[in-house]
Amino acid sequence: MRAQDVMTRDVVWVRGDHLVGDAAALLTEHGVAALPVLDEVERVLGVISLGDARRAVGDPTAPVWSVMSSPAVVAPAEAELSQVVQLLLDHQIRSVPVTACGTAQVLVGVVSRGDLLRLTVRPDEVLVAAIQRRLDDYAGRGWWRVEVEGGAVTVTGEFADEAERRVVTALVHTVPGVRLAEVVHRAPARRGVGPRPIWPENTIKDFGPVAGGPKKAFDSVADALTLRPASSTEADQTCACW
Repeated sequence: MRAQDVMTRDVVWVRGDHLVGDAAALLTEHGVAALPVLDEVERVLGVISLGDARRAVGDPTAPVWSVMSSPAVVAPAEAELSQVVQLLLDHQIRSVPVTACGTAQVLVGVVSRGDLLRLTVRPDEVLVAAIQRRLDDYAGRGWWRVEVEGGAVTVTGEFADEAERRVVTALVHTVPGVRLAEVVHRAPARRGVGPRPIWPENTIKDFGPVAGGPKKAFDSVADALTLRPASSTEADQTCACW
């Protein structure tokens, strides 16, 4: 993801010959950390913050160019977000003007810390879809129900054991935007719906050579999973395909 993908495009800015008092009023009105200072062709000459404005020492009629920070720290529109974050950290600033590609430094937007934070805050319905898809990929569709309120996630359904509950909790936390995760065990309400088959740890060895041949191996696994066919004939037919 690049700066141009997250930047604010509707930017409040001033020119160098504007008054410091007017710039301070714009900063307060729009609640922004700094304003880009542009020339006649909208190239970035510098930035002015409230701290810069205070340097006017009580003279609100001073021109912006006399107190602005220049040259401005800028990020090209195609800069990776990691590079933008590093600029903010290195220069201890809260926003950075974004310029068009090339050397002209024409303003096209601004990336602020707020823009970056919004990437980690996702609507609840988006979180539900992302988490449900991840759990369905893990266990199959429809085993668990996902609800989200304010980034707090509740997963309801049937869990084989505590280990599976921990796995599901970990999977939920891999989705960006999740604040809290809770898993609630609830057995199926519909009659005739059994638990999801879970392969025991020692099942694999039952598929090896077993006295009695494939029929005996099938019986061992069927007993472990409570999946024995209704009749021995059906079991024989199944084994005949091996």
